[in-house]
Amino acid sequence: MLLYFLGITIILPLVLASAFLIKKNSLLRRAAVFFMAVALTAGAVWATVHGADRYEIPAGHAKLMGAILAFGNFAVLAVSAWLGWRWKSRLILALEAVQAAMFCWVYLQSGSETAGIFALDHLSLVLVLLLDVVGPLTLLAALHHMETEGRRRFQSRFFIAAAILLAATNGLFLSGNLLWMMFFWQLAMLAGFFLLVHDRSFNVWKNMRNIIIINGCGGVAFIAGIILCLDMAKTLLFRDLLIFRDATSLLL
Repeated sequence: MLLYFLGITIILPLVLASAFLIKKNSLLRRAAVFFMAVALTAGAVWATVHGADRYEIPAGHAKLMGAILAFGNFAVLAVSAWLGWRWKSRLILALEAVQAAMFCWVYLQSGSETAGIFALDHLSLVLVLLLDVVGPLTLLAALHHMETEGRRRFQSRFFIAAAILLAATNGLFLSGNLLWMMFFWQLAMLAGFFLLVHDRSFNVWKNMRNIIIINGCGGVAFIAGIILCLDMAKTLLFRDLLIFRDATSLLL
């Protein structure tokens, strides 16, 4: 049953984000926002009733999921690198290059674990419930604000970034694998960046470079931690890391 919940909380927002690309059809945008809000809220309520669950991607799909993971990571890094090139920031370009190199090494060493596991435990249930109830309400409030304040021209960019941010954050909460968690974390950071600059305000855009630099430093540290886990525990799965005999020293 968790597979259907993953479809509602991760795939659905990404699919509906395409509806926001149609700038001239405001009715379609409003319908997409309302549908996503209802679906996410209903999914959160269902998860609360259903309780803890886990879904492990079949080993036969490991190569496909690994390819999706690799493509997604490199796409996120490429966008960040493009921003660095646009700002003529060598530091951002260097950080993204280091992340790409480190990810390649981890990806080659992790093997079938790139397939991933998604788990709904008590902690992730609370986080998902908060996100998928408060998040849709925020989108509805933003839709009303943009309609009444004459900001319709910014709706497409805003809701595309917001939908991707919701999907990525849900994936972050539900990931049972460090590699997939890193991917959703980077995607959420990048979507949050574009959410902040959706109106192309010069003052906001000018100060966003520091956010990308901090995100790049965090990405390098994240992958370094993944390499440490892979070296010491020989696994990237949370369920195995929690029972690792040197788990305390690994956390330190």
